Amino acid sequence: MELRTKRPRLSIRKISGLLGQARTIFAAAMSATILIWGMGPSRGSAEPVPSDPAVVTGTVMDSTRMAPLEGAEIRLVGTDRTVVSDSDGSYRMEIASPGRHELQLSHPRLLELGVDSLPSWEIVVASGDVHTRDLAIPGWGTLGMWQCGQIPGESGLGVISGVVVSAGTRDGLEGVTVQVARDPEPETRRDAPGHDERWEANTGPEGRFVVCGLPMDVSLQATVSVAGIETGTQELLLSSDDAEEITLQVGTGEAGVLRGTVERGEDGEPIEAAQVRVRGPDGLSELLVTDRAGGFILPEVPSGAYEVEVAHLAYRDLDEPLAFDVVGGQMTNVTVRLLRDAIALDPIDVEVEARRPTWGPLVEIYDRRERFERLGLGNFIGRDVLDGPGSHRLSRVVAARTPGVRLVSGPGQVSAGSLRIHRVNDCEPSIYVDGVRTRIEVDFFSPSQIEMIEIYRGVSQLPGEMADNQARRCGAIGIWTRRGHR
Repeated sequence: MELRTKRPRLSIRKISGLLGQARTIFAAAMSATILIWGMGPSRGSAEPVPSDPAVVTGTVMDSTRMAPLEGAEIRLVGTDRTVVSDSDGSYRMEIASPGRHELQLSHPRLLELGVDSLPSWEIVVASGDVHTRDLAIPGWGTLGMWQCGQIPGESGLGVISGVVVSAGTRDGLEGVTVQVARDPEPETRRDAPGHDERWEANTGPEGRFVVCGLPMDVSLQATVSVAGIETGTQELLLSSDDAEEITLQVGTGEAGVLRGTVERGEDGEPIEAAQVRVRGPDGLSELLVTDRAGGFILPEVPSGAYEVEVAHLAYRDLDEPLAFDVVGGQMTNVTVRLLRDAIALDPIDVEVEARRPTWGPLVEIYDRRERFERLGLGNFIGRDVLDGPGSHRLSRVVAARTPGVRLVSGPGQVSAGSLRIHRVNDCEPSIYVDGVRTRIEVDFFSPSQIEMIEIYRGVSQLPGEMADNQARRCGAIGIWTRRGHR
């Protein structure tokens, strides 16, 4: 017997429904496959970069040195994405998301310049595009404006940003004073308002300085003062409140420059107010005093062999002078180390020093004081005044105790250069320390270091050893330290 199966009859309608179900199942399977594929392991980047990111390239410059800046970090603000500039200052950064972004620049050079951070740079990027954005540490002028807290176009005051260099070596000179004053005119009365107005600044690392708050459209003179020597004068006229960049030169390039430091031998700490005597050829003898950083500087030093002697009340003297050579057009650096002067004191016996020395070079000074006071010549200030109250600054003591002596004060601190014996403001008296004419300032000394001060108004009063040309016109001040009879 033959068995026959009965084939189901499929209508067009049923076939169409089956095909539709198949398409639905296939689409669902493909979607699941795509979803599983997209859930692969993450690369862990806070800023994922697709296949067509925006690219930003550029060069980082140090405008203070006019050179590319290597090792600068450029950060995409709001992310942890950072790149570093190479040896020629160039960098390349990929940015995933299009739109507006900010770049932040950092480098150790900013700390050297005293800048905490720079403003960020804004950039707008599109996917797949290449953009150029150069970055830079600002120039000295802009940094000077920042330091003065002035905004161009708003303050109405001028700024000078500059550098002081040695003429011979072109090295920057740190620790010298830059003075800016109104340019004196013959027809200008010396008692006219603003005639004595001055602005001062001290040079820092690399010889840089900034002078703020200067008047506009007024003739000015910028001068370098090194060890009492004024040099490198330059005339200026500020016509805008943008910073004016200048270079002031110390010396002519033919002579050398002597720069030194006095340190504690035990730990290298600087010694302030140490007396430095420089002796050279042809009887040259200069007396300097170290500043807070233990430094001293003497410009325009002729070539030749020199010796330096250093003294301080709290330290031992050098066993022998320090010898060295100075070469014209070059800077000579000297470092002197002193050891503390250990003095054993008996805890019971007390030795009282006589008010007047009975031996040593100061004996002649006390004799001269007696003779001159009988004749009404000169003025003298001794230990009885210097030990009294209110004698913290020698310049104020001299001005307060001597008829006719006054302080010419301007912006900034009052120093020995402010003492005037005559009515003419620019007539500075000669200063002698322990019998040697020097260019240091009176206020470099503490009253406790001084035995006597003598003040002479003119040529008719001057002792022979103080009768130089400057003293004949402007008077003289003699300072005798207590070391003179130790």
